[in-house]
Amino acid sequence: MYRRETAPWEHFPKNLTISELLDPLITIREYFEAGPPKKRFNKIDRWQYFVIKEDFYNDPNLGPEPLLLAYDQNLRFMEAAYLLLLKHNDLNRFPGRIAKDELEVERRAWDYYPITLTDDEIIDPYTVLENCFKEFPPQTYRDNLHAWLHAALSTQTDHDVLPPSEVIVFHDCIKRLIDAGWLLKQRLK
Repeated sequence: MYRRETAPWEHFPKNLTISELLDPLITIREYFEAGPPKKRFNKIDRWQYFVIKEDFYNDPNLGPEPLLLAYDQNLRFMEAAYLLLLKHNDLNRFPGRIAKDELEVERRAWDYYPITLTDDEIIDPYTVLENCFKEFPPQTYRDNLHAWLHAALSTQTDHDVLPPSEVIVFHDCIKRLIDAGWLLKQRLK
């Protein structure tokens, strides 16, 4: 996948408005207006399929536009999640963490409950954000999504540039980030 040296300022958000910079939960809530993570996972899974396979994305009714929309939405979601992490690290406050005995209450109350996270990660979704951004800092995340966009719209896949094993690792990170974002959205109403 795409890895290069990045300057510290490259991690700054590039796709959010001022109000979204000040309150990243606006973007996170907006991301889930289309539905719970399962719906997002279907789009990410479909996108990943076209990144790895010798086929290209082309919606029969809308052409490539839905993929470009997914790209934009995932960029904005990632930047908002990163800002939320930075904000709470800076304040040393982590609202949205719960006690272990609250897990079952949430599981029964919510229509969707994260499937990609362990119980410890569900208790503290900030650990997921930290781990995802440690593995894929924001600019690397952007670069990888951009490479995915090109690969999914291309008629040929270059497995030297996008090795399937690395695509799968990044794909899993995206899904875990989505589940952690969902938890924080639900808990920080």
